[in-house]
Amino acid sequence: MQSQIELSGTPGELRCELRPQPLGIGTARPGFSWQSMDTRTAEVESAWQILVASDRARLVPVASAPAPDLWDSGIVAGSSRGLIVSYAGVPLVSRQRVWWTVRSFDSDGLSSGFAEPACFEVGLLSNADWRGHWLSVPWQGSATDGGPVAALLRDFSIDELPLEARLYVAVLGRAVIQLNGRTVDAAVGDAEAGDPGERRRYRTLDVTRHLLPGANRLGVLLGDGAYCGNYLQPAAREGFGTAPELLLQLEWRDGAGRHQRIVSDDRWLLYRTPIVESDPVLGEAIDLRRWNPNWSVPEVPINWEPAVPVSAALQPVPLVAEPQYDTDRPPRSTTELLTLDTLEYLVPESRSPAPRPRLNGLLIDLGAEREGRLRVDGHFADGDRLLVHYARKRTELTGALDSDRFTSAAGDGELEAQLAERSFRFARLAGTVEWRDVEAIRFSSSHGHRVRPGTELLECDQPVLAAAVDRASARLRAALAGRPAFAVVTAE
Repeated sequence: MQSQIELSGTPGELRCELRPQPLGIGTARPGFSWQSMDTRTAEVESAWQILVASDRARLVPVASAPAPDLWDSGIVAGSSRGLIVSYAGVPLVSRQRVWWTVRSFDSDGLSSGFAEPACFEVGLLSNADWRGHWLSVPWQGSATDGGPVAALLRDFSIDELPLEARLYVAVLGRAVIQLNGRTVDAAVGDAEAGDPGERRRYRTLDVTRHLLPGANRLGVLLGDGAYCGNYLQPAAREGFGTAPELLLQLEWRDGAGRHQRIVSDDRWLLYRTPIVESDPVLGEAIDLRRWNPNWSVPEVPINWEPAVPVSAALQPVPLVAEPQYDTDRPPRSTTELLTLDTLEYLVPESRSPAPRPRLNGLLIDLGAEREGRLRVDGHFADGDRLLVHYARKRTELTGALDSDRFTSAAGDGELEAQLAERSFRFARLAGTVEWRDVEAIRFSSSHGHRVRPGTELLECDQPVLAAAVDRASARLRAALAGRPAFAVVTAE
């Protein structure tokens, strides 16, 4: 694998199916791409070579290393720029972990070194790989009103920590998945709304670090989502189905090499949660007096309505893999703290400097449209009401249909929707919650969406315009830095 002369332009940005280190690709013939890092002037790539192996050790550039066992493309003439090279080696199988590397040749035929090996993992390529069944919620909303969010729970035990564990999940609707009290994925579903009858997407997630020796609990909050909720506009429910559905398979391998699995079947228990509605257009309503934040923690009793077994039905609809980044990446979800000091500091002096006793009329401007929701932390009275209205434009806040509605429990808590997210710039708070009871307001997103930082400044030599530019520039800088800008206004 060693070349006689190695150039400095070792290929980089290795991608499989256009993603770095993808987990659960849905094809046995993935496409490879990379970038030439040769920075010499007027130099072009004249050829390339890909090596693919089942073990990283087979790609180590030493003479004693074993040969790659899956594919050696040989030296292929031509530039790889704009090219996606299809795998043409030993057939790949479901669940297989694969390593690959590439080198390039310059216009004089001199070789670079081989790139740092990258890896990918094959998902479940056939419907026959699935051992579970689709689970459906027995209750449902109507063509005009949404139904309550369901919680599906499965308790199980394992003898020792697994070497690796994968969760394969397909959702028609929208789901939050938790394992032993920790969120595994908070944005599953909704992508399938457009074509559920033709194919159903699934995700592959690495959950190795979430499993525990002894008792474990796998839980799923299952809501309407765009599948059977309002889609893009109000009064457009049940455009694709009448009730959300779930297909799930958890697999792990222990130190002895034994493979075990938990699948979606009739051994799951179903609960009706105090989330009375969760709709992509109308928002979410939850009674936190009956909410149990530890609902997915092992051996914690659930005080929701009595559990009932779920009905399972096998539906022969093709599944298409949705590749997921490997878990070495940063977490998907982000939460940004927005303290009350920040809010009060931005109240113009011309308005009342003293905070109002309640949050009515608190207007929040993120400075740019973003995907997510707001979370209010504090110490609340029993039965306090809070409404958070969302809109893309400030003029749309009056009469806004999209709102999260909370009824608080007594004590310290967090008022945050569990499933609902939307694209918004402006939000307005209303209700009976008092300002003094609020400790912090946060912007939360399961997509990890953040406005990129920047350093752009605006200047103007006209005094009147300069003052306006200064105000706009402050907001622009805040948005570019990923820090929302806020203003407090009187109730409209």
